[in-house]
Amino acid sequence: MSSSPGPLRLGTPPGSMLLHIGVHKTGTTAVQTALANSRDILGNWQVRYPGQLMAHRDVASSVMGRPLGWRTDGARPPQQSLWNQVVKAAHAYQGITVISSEFFAESPDEVVRRIAKDMTCEQLRVVVTLRNLGRILPSAWQQNLKSGFEIPYLPWLQRMLFQDDEATRNTIFWRRHRHDLLVERWAGIVGAEHVTVVVVD
Repeated sequence: MSSSPGPLRLGTPPGSMLLHIGVHKTGTTAVQTALANSRDILGNWQVRYPGQLMAHRDVASSVMGRPLGWRTDGARPPQQSLWNQVVKAAHAYQGITVISSEFFAESPDEVVRRIAKDMTCEQLRVVVTLRNLGRILPSAWQQNLKSGFEIPYLPWLQRMLFQDDEATRNTIFWRRHRHDLLVERWAGIVGAEHVTVVVVD
């Protein structure tokens, strides 16, 4: 006789959220595609992946209060109420709500504090996926090209790795890929026991 699977146990109470914050270029699309394609069966384990899109970029944009992407000019303005709606629905759900967008990794401290406050740290689990930086660099450069930038790879690489100036340190690449600072920031706010780092390589 077969039985239906029980709820997924992650050490979280009902009404909790598992927040996958990326980072970019670490297999996030594969994770998000698998979750989106499994929406119909995730409920068997009391797991919910809300919405209809593959990832939750608009949710990240809402809580961060700004458009997102390599180039934000012309991007959709954030839906201010969307994050509150997601939080309310997560609290009301008897299982675990999974939210995934690599753009959450760009959240400044005040946004991370708001996320921790809205969900409460006990109800929040943060997952960070990391990858070998040597594999991230060419992928990030290719993304630059798709976004309209025309700098050749070697000059771009030389700038990223060898120009230790403030302008380089503040590029969107290093804001996303100082993984040590990223994990330290989130762990410092939500608690290290609520942060899981997965090395995908």
